[in-house]
Amino acid sequence: MTLPDGVPAGEILERVRAAAGETLEDVEVFDVYTGEQVGAGRRSLALTLTFRARERTLTDEDVAPVRERIIAGLVEIGGELRG
Repeated sequence: MTLPDGVPAGEILERVRAAAGETLEDVEVFDVYTGEQVGAGRRSLALTLTFRARERTLTDEDVAPVRERIIAGLVEIGGELRG
């Protein structure tokens, strides 16, 4: 995701956790990039998301709507999915 420089990483992680719900076990920022490719006043954050359900194995179909909620939550604060 690319986000405005002024959005603190803590707020980003909080929004991810809130949007993901109970299946999100962990979220970490593993890379931050600033430069021409993301534009002035923006930075790119790469996140590692770990999902887990106690009672069963999660499928891609289980996680896809959660991922969409996370993206929507970050778009609300100026985020944009990098293509």
